[in-house]
Amino acid sequence: MRSVALLFLIAGGLLAAQQPKSSQPIDMQNQGRPNKPSEMKKPPADTGQQIPADRKRTVSAKQAHAADLKITADVRKALRADESLSLAARNVRVTTVNGEVTLRGRVNSETDKTAVARKVQDIVGTGKVTNDLTVPAHKSPHKSEPGG
Repeated sequence: MRSVALLFLIAGGLLAAQQPKSSQPIDMQNQGRPNKPSEMKKPPADTGQQIPADRKRTVSAKQAHAADLKITADVRKALRADESLSLAARNVRVTTVNGEVTLRGRVNSETDKTAVARKVQDIVGTGKVTNDLTVPAHKSPHKSEPGG
């Protein structure tokens, strides 16, 4: 047991001896080279190439995203607070993109579907709501007998 511990101490000492002596911090992800400002990579010069639109994230896009999150939160809060709606209607999926709200999920009735859409329109305005809510088809309580 002592020989194994001694071996680790010796190996650690040899590794420490091989490290470069520098007052600069070592960046291990930079292959052990000193992390000096003069050695840091500079950004490439403007090549005139366009950045794809899906990779751009401008300040206005971030603000729009924040506004979308607020709209979604406001809609969810209003739906959950409305006790006249069924549980399914209070828990529909709400997605907001550029101020346009899309509702998805199942509700128990056409009444719930309409009530949810109206409530959301009160919050975001008419014409900004896509109602993709579905109402399950009700099965007839009487089964028809085959053969008549």
